[in-house]
Amino acid sequence: MENKEAYPFPNQEQITRKLVQDYPNLSLAEIRVCTYLRMNMTSNRIAKITERSVRTIEFTRNRIRKKMNLKPDENLTKHILSL
Repeated sequence: MENKEAYPFPNQEQITRKLVQDYPNLSLAEIRVCTYLRMNMTSNRIAKITERSVRTIEFTRNRIRKKMNLKPDENLTKHILSL
């Protein structure tokens, strides 16, 4: 039986596994931000939900971009949605 609390929206478990498989160097916090980005949330909204500053979320997004080797003109959210 699937744990609804651990994976609150459809396909989240598959997405998390794909992120871990494709980008094993992502931290748990970075995977969480990716999950929120996949839900099309803004940095402001993610900051409120996670009780972090917007600047912390922006730093996290930059670390994710580096770990995913994205080019400066590539959109992080679009990339995550394409996984």
